[in-house]
Amino acid sequence: RRGEVQAARAATRAGIPTCLSTVSICGIEDVAAAAPDRFWFQLYVIRDRAFMRDLIARAKAAGAKALVFTVDMPVPGARYRDAHSGMSGPNAAYRRVVQAMGKPGWAWDVGVMGRPHTLGNLAAVLGRNSGLNDYIGWLGANFDPSIQWRDLGWIRELWDGPLVIKGILDPDDAREAAALGADAIVVSNHGGRQLDGVMSSAPSAAASRASS
Repeated sequence: RRGEVQAARAATRAGIPTCLSTVSICGIEDVAAAAPDRFWFQLYVIRDRAFMRDLIARAKAAGAKALVFTVDMPVPGARYRDAHSGMSGPNAAYRRVVQAMGKPGWAWDVGVMGRPHTLGNLAAVLGRNSGLNDYIGWLGANFDPSIQWRDLGWIRELWDGPLVIKGILDPDDAREAAALGADAIVVSNHGGRQLDGVMSSAPSAAASRASS
């Protein structure tokens, strides 16, 4: 029930930060309240820059300690796991109902007591269309593959706290990120799920060390 809130509490007890995705069930404010001193927010590249600005403002108001800007997801990937689990695809709602009937305890705890089942950070702009059925469609329609370095500069102007850039694979990009004000980078190719032809993270990290 409200799994991201529970994860935040567990991370706080373990003394580590929790990082909430833009596309999450629980909203920024709920998760930040569960991890008041160790809350980070992960921002995706969204076509609607005004919405990005609002998300940054919400994260700042909620006391986020760091902003993690994700650049390794230029296009939505093939999420076969979501189709199998009933998160998306044909008859997704029917699949979820059948699964819930087989787990009555979970159905009560999560399905009933864990409401609302909406994408918490998107509810302000999507309204009634912010449920799980709209998850994949929203990703495809709103993720922006045209990110450029000036976008990072724009975010640095809006966010005055620690800034982490997730998705760096090239040493030159690492240096450029640092020059534009990034405090840290995450070497990542998004698990190879988004662009399966890019270099893996281990060789990328080795290349970054060799050039530094």
